[in-house]
Amino acid sequence: LGGAFDVESLVENLLSKLAGNQDIVVNVYDVTNALEPMVMYGPQSPDGKVLLLHVSMLDLGDPFRRHEMRCRYWQKPPMPWSAITNPLGTFVIWMLVGYIICAAWSRYDKVSEDCRKMEELKTQAEAADVAKSQFLATVSHEIRTPMNGVLGMLDMLLGTDLTLTQKDHAQTAQMCGRALITLINDVLDRAKIEAGKLELEAVPFDLRSLMDDVISLFSSKSREKCIELAVFVCDDVPEVVIGDPWRFRQILTNLVGNAVKFTERGHVFVRVCLAENSNVEDDQVLNGTLNGKDGKIESTANGALNTLSGFQAADERNSWEYFKLLLSDKESLLDELEGEKSNQNDSDSVTLMISIEDTGVGIPLHAQDRVFTPFMQADSSTSRNYGGTGIGLSISKCLAELMGGQISF
Repeated sequence: LGGAFDVESLVENLLSKLAGNQDIVVNVYDVTNALEPMVMYGPQSPDGKVLLLHVSMLDLGDPFRRHEMRCRYWQKPPMPWSAITNPLGTFVIWMLVGYIICAAWSRYDKVSEDCRKMEELKTQAEAADVAKSQFLATVSHEIRTPMNGVLGMLDMLLGTDLTLTQKDHAQTAQMCGRALITLINDVLDRAKIEAGKLELEAVPFDLRSLMDDVISLFSSKSREKCIELAVFVCDDVPEVVIGDPWRFRQILTNLVGNAVKFTERGHVFVRVCLAENSNVEDDQVLNGTLNGKDGKIESTANGALNTLSGFQAADERNSWEYFKLLLSDKESLLDELEGEKSNQNDSDSVTLMISIEDTGVGIPLHAQDRVFTPFMQADSSTSRNYGGTGIGLSISKCLAELMGGQISF
């Protein structure tokens, strides 16, 4: 078999397939004389310059001659896009990184400056608050001294022979003076609390006697308003406790005073018991296990509620219901409580729970936290209708917390 092939055409076809859009030129040179290579195959470069892309040696079987094959594009190949996009992308990335670093640093500086300004404002506010407290304490103290003199003179004046009109005027002035002294004392107490200089005593006192004194302060006011005022102290409460009787009295006076002031009809009922026993009583009233009763407020035939005064109280588990249940089956309850207490270790400290129930206007849920803020009341009309400055409850809450307790609804 034999055949004739056009090697030049075959090579050109192969190169055209491999080259794609570019024309590839193959030259074979005799480079025996390196200074003047001789073209054995392929065209000359148009400009006389050979754009080398690949050079390889050829062995044609002649040991005395040297041959090279040089492959190149017919035209200079275009620059690839990666040569442009890679440096540009790297530059853009570094620019973004630099911008992010600069923005973060600028933000850090701004936040640091804001924090510094806030610290300065906080320091100024604290200094202003201390100055305000000191000013109130100083002014209140200066006002209280002459007011005590005025009250003393009014006491002496009431001891003289006065007409009914003169005596009424003197008593009114004395009542207003005492109200002003009470307000001044509250402001002083608030200033001491804010300054952290209020100290509590730890002396023994008769709890029941103190409760009677507090109730007696409002007995005349309750009779004027035709409301029932009662107090019940559980038998397991000690006769004598150790604490600060003056501050304890101040808390009770504020709370009972508010209850009497905001109650136009019905009752105000105060109950004192041990906190650890109060939960047992709550469960028995709610579960209906005490004396076979259900522990709920019921309406009588004439529509009156089963409470101390027959009017609706704020809490359905009201303290008057406790009071009646305790009286009806006191011995069985005390025996049960004693049985539970025998399983516990004896302790010299007791926690008292004092609940004050009234049938007054009440405090809405959204205002229950606000009433403990100094100089704030449940409603804007409260001060106009009932008077007061809104400082009593805040002082009572602070005093209770200083004693390790709390006030809540």
